[in-house]
Amino acid sequence: MPSAADLRAYSDEIAAAWVPLVGPGGEIADPAPQPRTAAYGNEMLGYAMLRRFDRTGDRQAKLAGLRALLFPANTTVTNPFTLWALTEAFGWADRHLAGDADWLVARRQLSAFLGGLTGTAGRCVPPAPCLSNWTLIDAQAKLALLQLGLPGKPGSLIARGAEVKAEAREVLGERMRHSAPAAGTSNWTNGPVQVLSDPGDEPLAYHVFSLVQLQHVREDDPDLFPARNWTLIDEMAELLGAMTAPDGQVAWYGRSFDESFALAAAIRASAGELYSGFLSSSRAGGVLAQTWQRLRTSHGRVPGSGVIAVVPAIRQQLSYGGIDAYAGLAVYNGLTLLMLEEAADLLDRIIVPRSGQAASARRDGVLIDRLGSGVVAMRRGRVWIGVATRTAGLRRFRHDPRYRMGLSVLQVRDAGGRWRSVLPAPPPTGESLPAIPVPVVHGATCEPSVTAVRVVDQRLVLRGRWRCGSSRPLLDVAIRPSGGGVTVTVAARRGWRLTGAVDVPGSAHALSDGARWATGRITVPRGATVAPLQRLAASSSSHAELKRLRWSLPVRRSREVAMRLAAG
Repeated sequence: MPSAADLRAYSDEIAAAWVPLVGPGGEIADPAPQPRTAAYGNEMLGYAMLRRFDRTGDRQAKLAGLRALLFPANTTVTNPFTLWALTEAFGWADRHLAGDADWLVARRQLSAFLGGLTGTAGRCVPPAPCLSNWTLIDAQAKLALLQLGLPGKPGSLIARGAEVKAEAREVLGERMRHSAPAAGTSNWTNGPVQVLSDPGDEPLAYHVFSLVQLQHVREDDPDLFPARNWTLIDEMAELLGAMTAPDGQVAWYGRSFDESFALAAAIRASAGELYSGFLSSSRAGGVLAQTWQRLRTSHGRVPGSGVIAVVPAIRQQLSYGGIDAYAGLAVYNGLTLLMLEEAADLLDRIIVPRSGQAASARRDGVLIDRLGSGVVAMRRGRVWIGVATRTAGLRRFRHDPRYRMGLSVLQVRDAGGRWRSVLPAPPPTGESLPAIPVPVVHGATCEPSVTAVRVVDQRLVLRGRWRCGSSRPLLDVAIRPSGGGVTVTVAARRGWRLTGAVDVPGSAHALSDGARWATGRITVPRGATVAPLQRLAASSSSHAELKRLRWSLPVRRSREVAMRLAAG
């Protein structure tokens, strides 16, 4: 279980690695061979460097941190993330560096910048009403700005404080409630679970991040929330507890798949729940312990620079091939450290549990959130699976493999008690195929549409319709965790041709009945034809290279057809 001191020591080490990368004007150099913009990473890393100075006396960290913090004050565009970082840093520095001459000089420039802000470069993710992680952080950051007590120029956000607060109240009230989809259920929780992320695609990483923003407001100005919306926040925390995999993975569906900031958000959110007292100490502490462990071990550091590997694959190959176009080392190192610092501040105020495990690591259970996030998770014995029951609702993510329907994650506990992922993470680009066997009917490749999920005889049973051109045959898929793996069974009709596509590590080699690699194996249905393994784009997982196994099977009589994935 991490202590506040553990989180701060980690932040100090990472901040120190970035100090020599801060330029004279505060711009931060990305150490990757194909660097990306630091964006709001400048000010977030600058804040972390200031906190390192406060704890260690590292003057170089202070000077570099102030330059980085002031970098956005020399630009004309301010997004909500920048405003969040600047308000957080400003408030902290006023409390801890009040007599520091260098801070007082920087403070005048930063105060003038914040006092002159007339708005933020926010954006929305449709459909209406507009709600996204951007709108939530925009509301939270503007409220934090007002709390600084700075003078504002005419027409500025500060001068229009009453109007800004009313807009935030609308986002956190009616808009938030109307944007929340139907709640899900889980026997790992004490009540319903609720996703509240970017409507239309609901990536799990941004569910956790949105929870952090709402916790901010609840901690700083709880009266802004209508009483009925408090329940939504509690149910969002319940979903975090239920969706956390046994090894601490939280972002296992959607964009920002397994990126470091999602783990930091889970750590901060868990600390927030321990502080508020809603989630029990064992459940919140379990998420806190295991996401912290995953951040330190699965992600680790980038060789040669010492900065956080935003995704595990960067440790293997310093490349951005496995992450989103908007991500970068500076951006997500900064975001990760900012939330770890916040978590440490909360842990200072509470008694931290001595140990803990995520609910899925402690016992068998199931999460069904088909109408909300669209995800389902189940543990049976030493096997845990994460399943997506739909693809993304937004057109721009329809062909993103991280939103594919079917088996998303398979984890198996080994003889030593450690949970290991059998399948690699999907790539962020390329052909998106369902991760279940799919029929081809009269030459048309079918698309799955799941309308019901049940647990029957320790199996997840997905029911619905296949969309095969003008045909709509029944969809009946069963996913059964057992032994050291999972069996996926499809009810197939005579005359169909079943096809399957499974992504495997680049080290995998083909077999006549599937493929094998160091940690796993896939066995295709008997009689299926296996195509040569196809190389794919990079993954975000520790398997930097991927291959795709494809198989095909003509169905000569109506029957159930099964494929098996298992630990090696």
